[in-house]
Amino acid sequence: MSAQHGIGLVLHIGQRVRYQDYKGERVIGTVRALAIEDQALMATIGLDRPIVVPAGHGYRSIDIHTQHVPAHELVPFDDRDELMAEMLAALIALTTPPHDAAIATNYANARAVIAKATGAASS
Repeated sequence: MSAQHGIGLVLHIGQRVRYQDYKGERVIGTVRALAIEDQALMATIGLDRPIVVPAGHGYRSIDIHTQHVPAHELVPFDDRDELMAEMLAALIALTTPPHDAAIATNYANARAVIAKATGAASS
């Protein structure tokens, strides 16, 4: 008896997803279209923020607002990822050497992140 292994993929139009761009940075967007090309499932993604290719060698900068990528490179987007990054940044900021103004700002940022995480209004 042989075991068969496969890859499960649940993807739909309108789904928020993330993946890594050509620089290895996380990109977030919404699935706009799905297509099978050369026996591979491809997805067209409308990006939340454009990827900016800087100007160079006589060319102007380019803003890329959509991407066409293999579907297996996509991961469902989860707001918790963003919240964890904000919480980590707030905690890192709290560990920097104290300055009166910086402490007040850091605590305010931490309170705002906690409020966001709990769904409460910040005080």
